[in-house]
Amino acid sequence: MSDFRLLEDVQAQLPTLHVSLSRVGVTNVEKVIRIGSNGTERLYWAKLDCFVDLGPRQKGAHMSRFEEVVNDVIGEVVLSERALRAETLAMHIAEKVRDRQGARRAEVRLEARFPEH
Repeated sequence: MSDFRLLEDVQAQLPTLHVSLSRVGVTNVEKVIRIGSNGTERLYWAKLDCFVDLGPRQKGAHMSRFEEVVNDVIGEVVLSERALRAETLAMHIAEKVRDRQGARRAEVRLEARFPEH
């Protein structure tokens, strides 16, 4: 007989010590993005760092949600009819990560470089 246990959602629990956490997140996430500028669009290789600040009533962040949000936003942009400026893309990622994590603040750093052949 298998030993099946339900895993608790630790991040959803109230912490025993109420301390805010700053800059919880992921670094060096690499993606291909489409950026538009001056009427032209190009694909770029991007590296993202994404962080949130959590309030004292949050025990932690759901790390997989960072990847989900980044993929969702980039997918929307890459598949859409229009490309965004890098700053706008970073803003959309930050807003969605902040909302999905229930965070006070989010920060996204995006570096983009032209793909090498």
